[in-house]
Amino acid sequence: MTQSNTASTTAPAAPANRNGGRLVLLLAIVGLLAAMGLYAAQHWLRTAPLTAADLEAQQQRVAVAESLQRHAEGATVPLVQLLVTPDREMRVPLYKQIDAANAAAEADLAALTMLVKTPQDKARIQELLELRARYDERYTAAVEALELSGAQGALSQFWAPTRDALAGMTQASRHLAEQERSTLAAQRVTLESFSTETQRLVWVAAAVGLLAAALGGLGVRILGRGAAA
Repeated sequence: MTQSNTASTTAPAAPANRNGGRLVLLLAIVGLLAAMGLYAAQHWLRTAPLTAADLEAQQQRVAVAESLQRHAEGATVPLVQLLVTPDREMRVPLYKQIDAANAAAEADLAALTMLVKTPQDKARIQELLELRARYDERYTAAVEALELSGAQGALSQFWAPTRDALAGMTQASRHLAEQERSTLAAQRVTLESFSTETQRLVWVAAAVGLLAAALGGLGVRILGRGAAA
């Protein structure tokens, strides 16, 4: 009788132990899922490598650099027109056109100087400023020769130093515009990649949270059954 009572008393221990083992396993899984969720959330909430303001500033830099490129590439035509225009009165509108274009280019350079930040960018702008200063000097000398000696006297100024200075400024302006466009393209790719990764992490964090909640609920049910037993 005593042995029967002892056996009947200790019999429920096996299910209780199984429930306890399941609960421990579930809690371990929940803890692992929680850690995964925290890791995903940490990366999801991290600071973006670029902001919309950064992208807008780079777009402005591209616009200014392309404006400088167009000015440099279009400067040859009015200069040649000056050389083939014998009447000074007819050259006056050309001077005004060239002066307006030069003033616009100077304004573009001033705006670009305010937009750049890194030493490398500042060095490129400084190089372009020096090339523009050299071109302005040669252009002024060509105009003086044209007004004093006519087209024949100005040829030596335009077709040698002025032409070379303009070619150097044009090449530097074109290279600057290409670099700014390349930087803008790289920034767009970076932002798109960050947005895609963030969206993926949002889904991962949501899935991990739902799974952890479901397993936690299952653990509570197991505890309830164990207490009822």
